Amino acid sequence: MDEVFKIKLLKSIFATFNKYNVPLWLESGLLLGYVRDNDFIPWDQDFDLGTSEKFLPYMTAIASDLANKGYSVYYSELNNILGVWCDGWSVDIPFWRFSGNFATMPLRYSSNMFGRFLYYADWILLTQPASTIRVDKKNKVTFASARNLLCSASAKLPNRLRVALALLLRAIAIMARQKRGSVKTPRVFFEQTQVVNFKGIDVLVPLNSVGYVEYIYGQSWQTPIKEFSYQNPGDEIRNSEVFGEVWDYRVKK
Repeated sequence: MDEVFKIKLLKSIFATFNKYNVPLWLESGLLLGYVRDNDFIPWDQDFDLGTSEKFLPYMTAIASDLANKGYSVYYSELNNILGVWCDGWSVDIPFWRFSGNFATMPLRYSSNMFGRFLYYADWILLTQPASTIRVDKKNKVTFASARNLLCSASAKLPNRLRVALALLLRAIAIMARQKRGSVKTPRVFFEQTQVVNFKGIDVLVPLNSVGYVEYIYGQSWQTPIKEFSYQNPGDEIRNSEVFGEVWDYRVKK
């Protein structure tokens, strides 16, 4: 995707979050590009943004507004994640849970085809669409029709049943030697932020952005790695990964 497209998409998403006064910060690869080159990473295939779990009550409204802009949008209040697709480009927006000294999100690695099946089964079980099949096809969402139909169907199940099935999938994944756990990042990175101008857009970044990218990517963060993938078999374990922990699904009563 060209830079004009990326800037337009980023500006549009920030505008929607700003409408609800929900803070949104750059993180992961997008923040790495900002810190290292004040630019997008040319070979990245997505954006990484983030906000706090305390803004979960706005997730449905934000998802609806983004869908009305013509984006494909899937979201989960059980997994604290909102995903956006536009013309094949994806944006991951976790609503991080702050607990103790850390900000936490679920972590799932897939090391083979069965692992990927379990990963997507979990995703379909816990996520619902705000967009239509027609829009999803236009935005080049993978398996658009099946994804939308299955997610729509699973969203109609009682949340307690969805959680029980998700925990069963986790147990099966662990028996199949698939890594499951949490991404844990010191919460201070997300609590102490500053506004910077990135590509003509006012965005939030951690006050200690260098400390953040070093924590996530290690001492070699200044060296570009084109083949880097967060969803890998788990050979390269990072400080932010804690395996074995169970995500606390908070079901509304």
